[in-house]
Amino acid sequence: MSHRLTFLIVEAEPEEGLSTRKLLIETAKHNVLTAYNGEEGKATLDRFPAVDAIVFDMGVTDVPCEDFISHTKANHGKYEFIALCKNDSEEARASKCANEVLPANDPAGLLNLLEHKFGLGNGNSGQ
Repeated sequence: MSHRLTFLIVEAEPEEGLSTRKLLIETAKHNVLTAYNGEEGKATLDRFPAVDAIVFDMGVTDVPCEDFISHTKANHGKYEFIALCKNDSEEARASKCANEVLPANDPAGLLNLLEHKFGLGNGNSGQ
């Protein structure tokens, strides 16, 4: 049995239904914790610190990514931090603090990156 990864996704709450990112990653048999703002993300991480990586949507406005990363480093050590960006200004900010920067509208690309980083690609994720 392969190791199931656990990811914390911090993103704005979808207007309808569930997050496509969450569904895709769970379909690939990984665990997902979801927070719908930065403060909720910090609280979730405080309660459940055993995550493999944090995915942070740069569109979250209540806690800047720099502050979120400072909180996680101060309280939990270092995590792999992936920022999702919708535009060039978000990308410029994210590139200063994140390990990886991806377009926010590419959930399959996110899954591929996560599995590649952790060596778990099985050739059929997302199908």
